[in-house]
Amino acid sequence: MAGAAGSQSITIVGLPQAEARFAEMAAAVKIGMPIALMAGGEVISNAAKGYSPYKTGNLQRSIHVESRDSNTIAVGTDVEYAAAQEFGTSRGVPPHPYMRPAFDTTQAAVAAEIALALRRLLGV
Repeated sequence: MAGAAGSQSITIVGLPQAEARFAEMAAAVKIGMPIALMAGGEVISNAAKGYSPYKTGNLQRSIHVESRDSNTIAVGTDVEYAAAQEFGTSRGVPPHPYMRPAFDTTQAAVAAEIALALRRLLGV
């Protein structure tokens, strides 16, 4: 309806620059997401260390964050008795949950830490 009575046109100024900036930001997020996820994982890891039962300190020291791929991290431990502490056993060891409470109580803080890391990376 170009040229029709009552029609209007809009010109976007700077669109190529905006598209270039969005492409830069997308590339930065792709590179920085693993770093941001690790930062969020540290929040869970620190909370789990605080919730974990303490006898020798081995369980606390073993709790760590590892990157699985560019979009996935894992927070956990590799000590053989970790699951028995978290869930208890049929042999009478009572559960002492530390990972689940850490995850449940830090969701907002984890999201905030990931967002902060990404904002810093993007410079916004």
